[in-house]
Amino acid sequence: MRRLLLASAVLLLSIDAAAQPANLAEIARALPPLPRDEGAVRLPLSTDGPFAWRPVRDGISVTAAPGGLTASYRVTTGQPAGAALVVPPGTLAGLRSLRLKLHGTRNTQLMVFLRDAAGVAYAFPSVPVQVGDAREAELFASDLSYLGQASKAPDPGRFDPAGAVMISLVDISGYMGTETPETAWTLASLEGVLQ
Repeated sequence: MRRLLLASAVLLLSIDAAAQPANLAEIARALPPLPRDEGAVRLPLSTDGPFAWRPVRDGISVTAAPGGLTASYRVTTGQPAGAALVVPPGTLAGLRSLRLKLHGTRNTQLMVFLRDAAGVAYAFPSVPVQVGDAREAELFASDLSYLGQASKAPDPGRFDPAGAVMISLVDISGYMGTETPETAWTLASLEGVLQ
C-alpha cells in the first residue's frame, strides 16, 4: 500500500510542480516570518493575506471558518485534490514533527508534502481522515521520503525542513479507484513541533 501511495504521490507532485509558480522561492522569501511559541510554530488556516491556502487544481473550494480550513471538491479520476500553503524558508527549522487535526465527510487518506526552493519534494506517510470529530495525527520528520520523479533536483540524502517553502495536503483517492464522490475535509489545526 505504501508503494502505491508513493507512486500516486509522484504523479500528483508532477502535476503540482507544473501548477506552482515559477517564482515560488521568491514568493516564499518575501513572506514575513511566522512566530514560534513554546517549541512550536502554528501554521495559519486562512484563505486571505500573505498566508493563504490555495487549491491544488481547479474545481476545489478552500474556505476558512472558526472551525478550521475546509477543502471541498468532487474526486476526479487521475487528479489530486487538496490545498497548499507557501511559507518563508526557516518556518520549519528544527522540525521534529507536524501535528494536525482533521475530519472529513468521508473516510480517505491525505498525503502531506514539503517542497523546498530547489524543487526537492519529500512526503510524510499518509494520514487517515475520518468522518466525525477531528482526530489528531503526528507526522515525524524522520519518516519523510524523497520523491525523485516529482523533484527538480537530486536527493540531498535527507530533507532539511528549514528549507521548506510549500506545504501541501492532498487527497490522492482520484488515483486509487473510479468513484467520484463529493467530498470535503477540514483541517482544524496544524503546527510544527520543534526540537
